[in-house]
Amino acid sequence: MTRDTLGITGLPSKMDEEMRRLGADIRLARQRRNMTQKMMAESMFVTAKTVRRVEAGDPGVSLGVYAAALFVLGFMGRLAKLAAPEMDTWGNWQQRKKAPKRVRTPKDDELDF
Repeated sequence: MTRDTLGITGLPSKMDEEMRRLGADIRLARQRRNMTQKMMAESMFVTAKTVRRVEAGDPGVSLGVYAAALFVLGFMGRLAKLAAPEMDTWGNWQQRKKAPKRVRTPKDDELDF
C-alpha cells in the first residue's frame, strides 16, 4: 500500500489528468495486443494489482514500473523523450534570450600565449 505524500496527493489537477490519460493509454495498448492484466503483470515481474494501478494512472506507482509497462508494450525510447532538451520550449527560450546579440572576432593582441 502506498503512503499519501504531497508528491502524490498534491499533484496539480492537470498532472493528475495526464497520469490518468497515460494509464488509459497503457490499458488500451494492452488490450489491442490481446493481453490480460495477468499476462502483462508476468511480463513486467509485478502483480496484477500493480498493473491495475498503472492503468488507473496511480502516481504512487514508481517510474520504473511505468517504464516496464512501456517496454512490454513495445514503446521503447519514448520515456527518454519526456524531458529531452529539444522538448523544453521554455528552457530553450530562456537560453536564446541569454545569447549574445553580437559576436565579435578577437583582435590579434587579445590572444594570450
